[in-house]
Amino acid sequence: MLLSARNTFKEFIKKFNKCISDGFYIIEVNSDKRWYVFHPTDKDNILLGNKESVEEATEFRIIEREKVLEHTIYYIRVPKVLEEPVEDREDYVI
Repeated sequence: MLLSARNTFKEFIKKFNKCISDGFYIIEVNSDKRWYVFHPTDKDNILLGNKESVEEATEFRIIEREKVLEHTIYYIRVPKVLEEPVEDREDYVI
């Protein structure tokens, strides 16, 4: 039984180590541009960026929390090795 639990734990870790990060994004209505949600700047505003990580983003936006919640929010998991471009993948809708 201990061996089975150990093997299950190894497979579980291997599966979740395939991804370097996960996060959320919204799609701008007029331009179909993706804005990735980074973190709140204060209790009313949230920082958004144009790339999956803060280090890679070149454009930033601060938007009110209520306006973010008006959009459809998508969940994304970024794998360590990209099999396909992030823009072409199907993501989860929240």
